[in-house]
Amino acid sequence: MWPSEFISQNAGIQRARELDDPYVEPVHLLLGTLAANGIVATLRTRFGWDVAPSTQVARPHYSRATDIFSGDARRIVAEDVLIIAERLHHRSLTTGHLLVALVESPDERVSELMKSLPDVSAINAATAESLDTEPET
Repeated sequence: MWPSEFISQNAGIQRARELDDPYVEPVHLLLGTLAANGIVATLRTRFGWDVAPSTQVARPHYSRATDIFSGDARRIVAEDVLIIAERLHHRSLTTGHLLVALVESPDERVSELMKSLPDVSAINAATAESLDTEPET
């Protein structure tokens, strides 16, 4: 995994802790990815993407958080990101690939969060365009 994916995963773990959720789910990875620097930050600024504040309410304790990735989160990080990169003919992985993987197969919580973002096809197109034009890190 490349540094930007590692940072997004750590941010996903932190989001799960803040929300006191027992497992790191795709929605936590999406929240972490949307807060990441690099390609996603560029897209966030360019298109004014924002996450609804109600999805970011932190709870003060971490009694239930385990930092263990759910099966869906593991599949997205371990398989889907690689499939996206291969489909786009990219040799490096970025948070952009993770963003596309997350929005292409959303679960219920990701779908709810995506209501504050543009349509999936717009996200995919903008991300693919940025991935093709920005240097990979």
